[in-house]
Amino acid sequence: MISKNFSICDINFKIITPFDYDLGDNFKKFISEEKEEDISYVFEKGSEEIEFNIDPIYSSDDTYIFIKDNKIFRKVIDNKYLTTRAVIVQDFMHLNKNKYYYYLDEKYFKTSTGVFRFMQLEQSLSLFNAFILHSSQIKYNNKSILFTGPSGIGKSTQAHLWEKFKNAKILNGDKSGIRKINDVWLSYGLPFSGSDKYYNNVSTPIGAIVVLKQGKENKIEKLSPAKAFRYIYGETAISLWHEVFTKPIVEAILELVKKVPIYLFSCTPDESAVVFLENELERDRV
Repeated sequence: MISKNFSICDINFKIITPFDYDLGDNFKKFISEEKEEDISYVFEKGSEEIEFNIDPIYSSDDTYIFIKDNKIFRKVIDNKYLTTRAVIVQDFMHLNKNKYYYYLDEKYFKTSTGVFRFMQLEQSLSLFNAFILHSSQIKYNNKSILFTGPSGIGKSTQAHLWEKFKNAKILNGDKSGIRKINDVWLSYGLPFSGSDKYYNNVSTPIGAIVVLKQGKENKIEKLSPAKAFRYIYGETAISLWHEVFTKPIVEAILELVKKVPIYLFSCTPDESAVVFLENELERDRV
């Protein structure tokens, strides 16, 4: 068996597989030398289909969730061929320990991306009150600014404008891990970044979260915690099918929106948006 450790949001993932795989450019910086795992996934080739004989508590296009004998079974299927791709099993008493039965050819797992594909990272992170926000993340003046909003709203555009005009560093173009450590809210780079391939295993104190709207002129509103919660929750990856994973994330967001400045920013896709936002943040001393 081959064991590899990955540090994601300062949480140590131990992945044990009967096969080897390439790290890929996105996971190289996330390899950890830490020996003690926070979360483990043990892979095993599935030989026979697991029979449940009960209705799922949740289902989507390719995923079925069953609870039986105090265990959670997440079954992932291939809709085209109606075959099982994987079944991931968790015991409610040890939610950080996962058994991963795979029914795919091992060539599917030739890179770390394939190995992590069905893990539902947000579910594992929630056990440590961490969550993933759909956002482009930059570092500026030793703090991070996170641009969030629906796909296509201009998150990457604003990040690149800050890179161009303010020499900001882009940490991730699509996702940010968020976690509080020692009473400081931090954003983390992740090994997943959409089409913008920025993979930085760093943590940065959050200066501001900016919810984007497209507009013909630059306008900004500092959001109340109640308004901010609605926007942040809407862009957060969350497993809604059981409170054991949902509750920690909801509680984390409720605390985050009280501590971190969050803005609704209607903006143009040019340098004026950068200048406008920077001036606003300076007034708020972010």
